[in-house]
Amino acid sequence: MLRDKVLHIKVAADSLDVLGLDDQEIEAFLDVDDDAIDQLRDGLRRVVAYGRPDARPVVVEL
Repeated sequence: MLRDKVLHIKVAADSLDVLGLDDQEIEAFLDVDDDAIDQLRDGLRRVVAYGRPDARPVVVEL
């Protein structure tokens, strides 16, 4: 989810080891202008819609 210049990512529990993560939730605070947020949102939409439908994220809020 991308809201108020904060990108929230929740990773499936069974993917933590593969990704080398300890926590399912990641927050990134973005110090950028609104145009950059719009560009990021558009880019993320393309990334998560790419590939096989069964390999796409379950929930996406952009």
